[in-house]
Amino acid sequence: MELREKTIRYVPVSDLWMKHTKGRELHAVLMLRGFIDESHDDHTVPKVFTLSCIVTFDNMWTWFEMAWVKVLEDKNAELTRQNRPLISRYHAADCSSLMGEFKDWSVSEQIEFSLKLLNVFRRHPIHIHAFDLPLQLLVQEMPETAENPVGFAYVILLFYLMQQICEKTLSLYPNDLLSVHHDHCDYDGALADAFGQVLDDSTSKCANQFASITPERWQNCVMLQPADLIAYENFRAGMQHYYPNPKVKGRRKSLEAILQMEEIGARASSLGLDVIRELKKKIEAMDKHTKKRLFDAARIKT
Repeated sequence: MELREKTIRYVPVSDLWMKHTKGRELHAVLMLRGFIDESHDDHTVPKVFTLSCIVTFDNMWTWFEMAWVKVLEDKNAELTRQNRPLISRYHAADCSSLMGEFKDWSVSEQIEFSLKLLNVFRRHPIHIHAFDLPLQLLVQEMPETAENPVGFAYVILLFYLMQQICEKTLSLYPNDLLSVHHDHCDYDGALADAFGQVLDDSTSKCANQFASITPERWQNCVMLQPADLIAYENFRAGMQHYYPNPKVKGRRKSLEAILQMEEIGARASSLGLDVIRELKKKIEAMDKHTKKRLFDAARIKT
């Protein structure tokens, strides 16, 4: 059989971690893995910032990754036959707007390709967690975040994500561990600091189930691509919620398709004005050390 050369190079996520310990004794545990990505607009202070996480077991990610890569390889084979430029990856914003590597695509071609990727979700059950935060409203209510609202959003939304993952996913698997991977960015340190704060919190119910948080680069981590898709779709929904476009009716079809899949457990929330004000009260009530640690993680001077 002739083997055709792969156009997408990747490392199976199942090969990244092999053994884990929980507590002082060695336990046989299953490993869940989560992939985090963000999405926001290009304003100096973004209107909406979204952080999302997709979670399932290692063995499921292996099959998910193979199916996802197959869609990309099949598309590149088609583009090769048509003597057109190949794509290096799926990038949600570019694909949706027909920009970058997708600039010569037709709308119908983009829709067909997206549907094939969405079908990968349908065949591989995962949990989806997402939160968005309107940063311009945040800065109005909490001027102290104006120095770095994006850094503050990374930290706060990671807190909310970890709490929801604990309540809705890890609670179903109390003996198993979760390793989190996120797209490499300028806030790798901020995310690591925030992650550590959750683990140091004695009131955190699932602190002993969160194993690690690791920055990854898209060139070596295929699963950041579906994470990007989920983050972008939730970002667009957040933009429509806070800044409605009268020409847009209802949810985006791609997001609606994901939410209707029986195989997907999806939870997306917005931290609106009421939540921001409540958050402000909680921060004002913190002791100086805790408050400083929070703002230090967000790269904001206090």
